[in-house]
Amino acid sequence: MIRFLLVLFFFFLILSALLGFSLLRSFRRLFFGGNTHRHSSAGSKRSNRPEPPKRAKIFSKSDGEYVDYEEIK
Repeated sequence: MIRFLLVLFFFFLILSALLGFSLLRSFRRLFFGGNTHRHSSAGSKRSNRPEPPKRAKIFSKSDGEYVDYEEIK
């Protein structure tokens, strides 16, 4: 019985901490403004969703190309 109550108590503490962090984040966003670095550029009015920055390709152009297979006997 005591183990069950301890598990419930810790579960309650974890939920309380998550609720507190959520409220702090909401208050910070309300008073100090949102995340300005996520907004898209002013010239792009096509979509309301911000686009992620473009990254360089990791793989070269030759990676994944078809290679002829020769069976050696």
